[in-house]
Amino acid sequence: MSFFGKVNSLVNLFLGSFHGINFLIKTRKIKEEILLVKLFSSKFGHFYSNTEIFLKENYRSNNYIVFYFEKNSLKHDELIKEIEKFGEILSYKTGYFLFKFLKFNKFKHFDLRNYIYPISRKILLKKPLLFSNDIIKKKNKKFATCSIRNSSYNLANDEVRKSLKDAINSDNEIFNKKKNQTIISPYFLRKYKYLLNF
Repeated sequence: MSFFGKVNSLVNLFLGSFHGINFLIKTRKIKEEILLVKLFSSKFGHFYSNTEIFLKENYRSNNYIVFYFEKNSLKHDELIKEIEKFGEILSYKTGYFLFKFLKFNKFKHFDLRNYIYPISRKILLKKPLLFSNDIIKKKNKKFATCSIRNSSYNLANDEVRKSLKDAINSDNEIFNKKKNQTIISPYFLRKYKYLLNF
């Protein structure tokens, strides 16, 4: 990290400490497991879908979820209101402070960049938690969806899937760094069994 980057991190840590310390005091009596969740909030598609996947996999009545934004986040009031039904949303600086002091609190941290794919088809087919069908019907509006992925992106994704299959078929050498095997990013490793079932 550059000198400027280090200074910026220290500034963010200092600015986040005000609300961060107050939040720690406020939650010290909470008995439920506290999940500190970093939103993938810099891209709208992932902002929604990754949060949906995370909630389907982890939302329970006996845990306490605290979300925080990425440094460069999109503003989407309706989506934020939906997410706030499941937990408080903190600023990036406050979340960064809490993340840096995980050793000293009982929080369990999740980064939603690792939730691009659901862990199983069963999870994928669960009833939506954000923008449920009931909410959409109440709005009494027509909706349309579209894909903005170009052919280059789809081709690259196909290559990743192919390389993943090859690696698994070669006796899991994907996990052996000493042999200079290609290492796929963590969310692919977490989901590879599900991906191969498509």
